[in-house]
Amino acid sequence: MATQRKRPAHKLGHRGDIQIKRIYDDPDAADGFRALVDRLWPRGISKQRAALDDWLVDLAPSTALRRRWLRTDRW
Repeated sequence: MATQRKRPAHKLGHRGDIQIKRIYDDPDAADGFRALVDRLWPRGISKQRAALDDWLVDLAPSTALRRRWLRTDRW
């Protein structure tokens, strides 16, 4: 069972306030709670540079789905 971490109250924000931002974009003070939703850590990004509050691996697409997406002709 995964352990729950307490989130700082100032980073929780309001429900429904979700923004999508690329991990390669610089963090901003206005970002609020920052979470990475991916099974793979992005290349060339240190944990310090990412400035994440959480890495939500379990919410990311499954490995099988990722592999299927990569094999699909998307264009």
